[in-house]
Parts: sequence; C-alpha cells; structure tokens
Amino acid sequence: MGIDLLGDLRPDTKIWRYMTLDKYIHLLDSETLYFSTLNEYSRSDPFEGMPPLRIIKKIRQLVPVDSRIKKDLAALKAMPKDADLRLSKDLSESLAESIDEEHRNFTVFVTNMFKGHVVSCWHANEFESEAMWKLYGEGHKGVAIQSTVQLLQEALLSTETIKIAKVIYTDYEEPSDESLRHLVKSGLGPVMKRMSFAHENEVRAYFLPSEFKVGRDSPSAKSYAVKVKGLNFLEKIVVSPYAIEPYASAVKAISEKYQLECPVDNSVLLKGLDGLFNLGENNGIY
Repeated sequence: MGIDLLGDLRPDTKIWRYMTLDKYIHLLDSETLYFSTLNEYSRSDPFEGMPPLRIIKKIRQLVPVDSRIKKDLAALKAMPKDADLRLSKDLSESLAESIDEEHRNFTVFVTNMFKGHVVSCWHANEFESEAMWKLYGEGHKGVAIQSTVQLLQEALLSTETIKIAKVIYTDYEEPSDESLRHLVKSGLGPVMKRMSFAHENEVRAYFLPSEFKVGRDSPSAKSYAVKVKGLNFLEKIVVSPYAIEPYASAVKAISEKYQLECPVDNSVLLKGLDGLFNLGENNGIY
C-alpha cells in the first residue's frame, strides 16, 4: 500500500530505537521490524492507544442504543403513577441490568477498536538518551539503533497502509485542541498519550491490520513482523554506556557478521571528563 507521514513530522528527524541484544539480532537476521500490540504496553500505561473521554462520549452518541433499553424506558415512562409497585420495581431492575450490559458491551467495543493497532515505537532525539537506556536496556545491556524518519519510511515493505506520526502529549481530562486535531488527522490512531509520558518524545509507525474486525467476539490483536528493504536504513549502532566487556565486543562481532555498513560504537555518555581537556596539539598555548 503506502507509508504515510502525518502532521508536521520532518523526514530528517533523527529517531532511535532502544532494544535488548536478542531483539537486535532478530532484526539483523530476519530483516524485519517488530510491531507490537498496544496491549503489550498496558502494564506501563493502561491508557495506551485510547482516546480521551471527550472522544469516547462522541462515539457513544454515534453508536445505537439497544432497542430493548429504549422499549423498557418507554414502558417505564408510560407507567401510571398508581401502577403496581412490584411491577415498577421489576421493570426498573430489568432496565438497570440492560443498561449495565449495554455499557459493558460498549466498553469492549471501543477498547477493541482502539487497541487493534500495532506499533513500532521510536524516540526522537538528536542525541542518545540516558533515560531511554535505563527504560529499555535490560540489566544494563542494551543496543540503540539510530535512523531517520525518511530512512524508516523508505525501508518498510508491507501491503498494509502504515502511518508514521509524532505522539502528542496532552491532559486527558482537558485535551488541547491541537491534540484533538492531531488525533482526528491520524484516523483515531494511537498518537495521543498523557503528559506523564512526555519524556518518551515518541515517533511511532503504526497500522490497523487489514484482517482486523471490530466486534465483541473479534480475535485478540497480534503482533506483526514487517519486512525492511535491507539494513541500510540503520545510520548508527550504539552499545549501552552501562555494558561491560565482552558485551560490547559481542555486539560489534554480530554486526560485522551481518555486514552492517554503519558505525557500531560504544556510548560515550559516561566516559568522563577526558574529552573536555582534549585541547589539540599545543593549542597555541606553548
């Protein structure tokens, strides 16, 4: 199909993906990018992929109410004041049960609809991030791959319509107009998160699988491996600043095995002050 950039996302934006060694090897060996289900992030953010209440209320207005509820409501309203109290109570209890069931069904419907997307998450930054190393480099052993939005766009190979967009961070109780416009332009995609996650500065590629069906009994979402056009979309590989030998050497050896053409370097994040005093030969002092 196509790979579309949304909003004001610049093609030359530098993006990073932090991962464990096994995922790095899988990327090199399979030449695929892993697209996760949104449910995989539910422990760290149960709101993942979901819109704010304001949008859900709009959807509620568009989804027809069960005809049985309308019928019971009409009957309750039409009941005379001197009607049998037991009959009125039974009808009220039946109506309450129907409304509870309707609410449960609506909740499942909306959650299923928004959680159906799959995503490949990237961190937008000119530089490597100490916070991202700690979040995604398990046991102080991690690898970061660095690319650009344009290189990622050109590399993805899929029959699905994949979109790449910035995640916008907002107050879910009072979302900004900008965030709502962004959400609508994305096709109600998973591009909105709460302000508490703004440190992620995320760019994500995502799609709603063509086989996806909205419904109460639809199958659970599953992850996808999307092929890439070789490994030339990788501009640089960086080994975690917390890793010790022989980990760094192993990453470099694996990268050479798969004939990566990009640099594979150790992080210099924690290298100390030596670089501050690299003044060059004489530096015009002597």
